[in-house]
Amino acid sequence: MNLKVVSAEAGEAGMGLDSMFVTIEGDSVEAVLGNQAKQLAYEERKKHGMHAAGIEGAGGPFPVDSKTNQPVPANGMSEISKRAADLRYRITYKLTQSVI
Repeated sequence: MNLKVVSAEAGEAGMGLDSMFVTIEGDSVEAVLGNQAKQLAYEERKKHGMHAAGIEGAGGPFPVDSKTNQPVPANGMSEISKRAADLRYRITYKLTQSVI
């Protein structure tokens, strides 16, 4: 399973860093929804000083063309399916700092 962090961005402003969005890329929908992807998001939060943050939510997984680094439109799935090695999936997890 090949997973990587694509981006990590600060979320809502407040008293310091309250939340962040971590986008994970993997080889399949199952990979980006799995426990290893969530663990990767947790590890990324620590790099940004959010040691007590949990996953509040996530968007839906979406296909990405790894050559162009762009999301694949619904009408483009048949084209990228011919280049299966270039098809990846991403999901963005929202992590929110614990109040405890």
